[in-house]
Amino acid sequence: MLKKEIILLFILLMSCVIFTPAYGETGSINVRITQIVSKDFPEIQVYVSITDEKGATITGLSLKNFSVSEQSNLETKPQIEQSLDVDFVSKYSGVTIALLIDRSESMKDNDKIVQAKDSVKKFLELLRYQEGDRVAIIDFDSKVTVTQPFTYDKSLLVKAVDTLYPRTNTALFDAIYTAVAEISKEIGVKAVIVFTDGIENVSKHTKEDVISYAQEKNVPVYTIGLGEKIKAEPLIEIADATHAFYRYTPSASDLEAIYKDIAQKEKGQYLLTYTTHNPRFDGTTRKVTVKVTSDGKQSQDVSTYLVGTKDTAPEINLTQETKNLMTISQFAGKDITITAKITDDVKVEEARIFYRTTKSNEVYKEFLMNKSDSDIYSFKIPGADVRTPGIDFYITASDGKYVSTEPKYRPTLVPHQIAILPNNKPNIIHSPIKETKSDNPIIIEAEITDRDSGDYVEWAKVYYRQGGRILYQSIDMKKVTGDIWRAVIPNDAVSKEGIDYYITASDSRGVKAYSGTDINPYHINVVLRSMGPLPRIFVEYADTLYKIDLIRGY
Repeated sequence: MLKKEIILLFILLMSCVIFTPAYGETGSINVRITQIVSKDFPEIQVYVSITDEKGATITGLSLKNFSVSEQSNLETKPQIEQSLDVDFVSKYSGVTIALLIDRSESMKDNDKIVQAKDSVKKFLELLRYQEGDRVAIIDFDSKVTVTQPFTYDKSLLVKAVDTLYPRTNTALFDAIYTAVAEISKEIGVKAVIVFTDGIENVSKHTKEDVISYAQEKNVPVYTIGLGEKIKAEPLIEIADATHAFYRYTPSASDLEAIYKDIAQKEKGQYLLTYTTHNPRFDGTTRKVTVKVTSDGKQSQDVSTYLVGTKDTAPEINLTQETKNLMTISQFAGKDITITAKITDDVKVEEARIFYRTTKSNEVYKEFLMNKSDSDIYSFKIPGADVRTPGIDFYITASDGKYVSTEPKYRPTLVPHQIAILPNNKPNIIHSPIKETKSDNPIIIEAEITDRDSGDYVEWAKVYYRQGGRILYQSIDMKKVTGDIWRAVIPNDAVSKEGIDYYITASDSRGVKAYSGTDINPYHINVVLRSMGPLPRIFVEYADTLYKIDLIRGY
């Protein structure tokens, strides 16, 4: 009888194993790795889109919902990455968009080129350039032309669109291939949007080439069909295969809906950052698996990246002269020269500076920097652009494969700043905390003042992270008495690896001051609290159990 029960139990267990659903088969949660950025190896950034069964973006997930493992082709098994950080892509950049406009001969019919230009200009009105949206205009007939490289300047984009008129045959697939190649050089959330009637007749690349290349580069290609005679099939196929969508002859309201759809889909992604357990430049292919658990449902996606043999992005370091400019307010109306040392394992192809007046409605102006000896790049901001309350700026550098920025994170949203007189940045006086107990919350206090007439400290924040992690969390400081501001890092954030932190405060004019920085933060050592001696009654109880075990022969 016992033997039969064992056999039945074995069959029941095997049926559970056979019919247990695998990851990704729940139908309620879909995980897709949209890109892996390894330019700062061994630091890895993974962009992840998470949607429900209807394709709607799932928001509100946190670190506890994610697991990331990595395995090289020389390793026998994957390893869970312990230094994982999770945040929202929308905190770090806008959307970079390549607008692709058909100006072939077929666009003459029924004024389709006029409709295309009007649609693109209406679309340009919807973009949020001050929040980091950046656009390029690429047009095509039998040839493909980058009419306007990526820029924040809407006026340049509109001017480029106005120059377009119908020409000859249609190299649609070549144009999409070129757009994917151009936008792949950009970092962050990106998309290609094609305005066309779908007719193709002279491309060297095939539709399959375009789909394969866009999938390889993880670039979504949104397609917009224009006019009455549209060849929609390839447009639908390309959009579907690249996780985008197709729309037919949109109205102004449709364009707004399209932008909102794209913004939600692309900016709604999660940014997963970690330092790989295997930091060797060994030329291996690394397989990255992202697993997501939410409301009892699980799913995963897998992608890969290649580790070169010391294949890195350009390294940008501001010179001491530029750092000095950032510590003391400068005179309005006088030229300011920004310099940086930029190095790479290969040739640096170009360096660019982006700048604007602080807390203005201006978009970033963009210029190439000049190279001198010893890898020093410079640019002179003309006095006409040096205005109070300050200047926001950041720098990019490209080696043709990778693009780096300085500041490294969120450069468009949190740029470097130089205060311009009569404005001065706030003053922060803070005594760094060096040690805390493991189960204690950490109280951070600072004296923060702004003595400029008519100005005041508008807000202050503490940015903190666990030791060994990459991304920071922020917590608002509150004014408690006089000029003293306070914030509390919760005890559940305190780990044995310690805490890195820094303080930033802004005046009412948008100019910020720092105590510590994200690159050079303060560090708090965490002392593990001792349990102390065990109570006597517990010791005697344990001793009794031990003696009983001896009697029983265990």
